Amino acid sequence: MKRTTRNAPPTRPEAVTTPRPASTQNAADALGTAPEYGPCALTVSRRTALMTMAKTKAAPKAKRPATRAPEAPHRHHRGEHTETELRYYRPCEFAVPESLGGMARELSCPNPHVDRYYEAPRNGAALLRDAGASLRVRVKSNGSVLSTFKLKLAEEGVCCRREETEREVRCIGCEQPAVQCECGLCTAADNYVLMVNLAASDALERARELTGGAPMVFMFAIANERMDHHYRSADTHVVLSEDTITHPDGSVELRVEVEHVTGEPVVLERIHRELKALYPNLRRVKRGKLSEGRRRLAALLAA
Repeated sequence: MKRTTRNAPPTRPEAVTTPRPASTQNAADALGTAPEYGPCALTVSRRTALMTMAKTKAAPKAKRPATRAPEAPHRHHRGEHTETELRYYRPCEFAVPESLGGMARELSCPNPHVDRYYEAPRNGAALLRDAGASLRVRVKSNGSVLSTFKLKLAEEGVCCRREETEREVRCIGCEQPAVQCECGLCTAADNYVLMVNLAASDALERARELTGGAPMVFMFAIANERMDHHYRSADTHVVLSEDTITHPDGSVELRVEVEHVTGEPVVLERIHRELKALYPNLRRVKRGKLSEGRRRLAALLAA
């Protein structure tokens, strides 16, 4: 049966006339893209990655607002740290508890975002995936942009653990956060900030160290309509997130994540017991969002 694509092939954007610093070519080389196309373009290297990794085009991105909206307290911009969390499939009957781990629910706020994932393909292999690592750029609804490198660590009991390096992406021209760019470099072309400014981020540097300097190629995007619920005591802070995830194949998945932010991570063991008591059929997630997106897309393309 002849397979058809859902979306029209990408078209070449208009040339950017804003002057660029000399480092833009190095940035383009680091991300494996041609400067005039930007990281969304279907370049030869990205075609290879799509064939190798069974990837598809990204979901449409939300438009950035002209000004930056206030951001709810969360666990971002923490530099290098160990991420420790619980992950579950969200049952239909799930209701957010008013207290968790002996802490009252302090705040609930929406946190929708789109995660754009990158890979380092080489000779039919996916270097980041094979090393248990990932590189993503998160574009939040308020326009802020975060670059994140993650590396899997050994699990502790029911908790998933990953080394994480996360930074807010800043413009290399005016050194402001991408959404507050004053010199025009971040707004001159769609996604230009992801090509130029990501090259200077700690997250990309960690990914290139792990892969021997291999170029990073954009794979696909995963959209997440997330609602965060914050629980806090004098010395402990955890966030329970209700995730409604749209994978690259268009399918939707419901999850619950509980992430330790401050205090002793052992509180997650107690929270796990509480959630299992409330929902005996609560099941732990087998794969991260990126791995699940790979699996679903590969199944679609193989059908």
